Amino acid sequence: MAKKLEVMNIRLDNYPMRESMVLVETFLNNSVLNTIEEISRPMIVEAAEQEDVKKCIESLDLAIPANREIYVEAGLREDEYEDGNSFFYEFAKRVIRDEKKVLLLGADAQGIARVEKFLAQGYGRMQVIGTLAMEDYGEEADVINEINILMPDVILSVLPSPQQEYFLLRQRERLHAKVWYGIDKEYLLDQGSSGPKRTFRRMLRRLSFRRYMAEFKKNEADL
Repeated sequence: MAKKLEVMNIRLDNYPMRESMVLVETFLNNSVLNTIEEISRPMIVEAAEQEDVKKCIESLDLAIPANREIYVEAGLREDEYEDGNSFFYEFAKRVIRDEKKVLLLGADAQGIARVEKFLAQGYGRMQVIGTLAMEDYGEEADVINEINILMPDVILSVLPSPQQEYFLLRQRERLHAKVWYGIDKEYLLDQGSSGPKRTFRRMLRRLSFRRYMAEFKKNEADL
């Protein structure tokens, strides 16, 4: 199994689950902040167009592809990868087992409510010690201070991209936590919609990503 893959010149991780969880155990007991994000199709597109977003993704300790199409574009077969949902499930099991304190960070109250609903449906035993919405604070420094006062082990972020990536680039060294986990916002959005609406939205996203990939490959070939 290839432990690294590349899509649109962006390097991502593809460790076997057992190996990934060994890393997670190390992160959860570290004295420095380690960063994990589920990398969605829109994030890939943004990283291809914005060098700072690409820089942030490639500086993550674990950059987990969130969508099957990303693995397919990297040329992997189904037996050569595990999706981001499986990764989060295993990650959350360890957070719950080790009784780690979790802080939810979002752009607004709606984003916070969405992740709270998601966690309540399958991860009710997770020890959530607080929620922070960026819209409630005038300065990033105020957000950082509040996070550090609460002293979480895990910051579960639902900040939209590229806001999340720019925030990490600016503030990573000031965050007092063990793990930053950026969860896939597409997946959370799907959880709150009806079956037909969810299916239609997924189809549009797949088509959009494939069109972008085709254009990217064409431009690369013309260089």
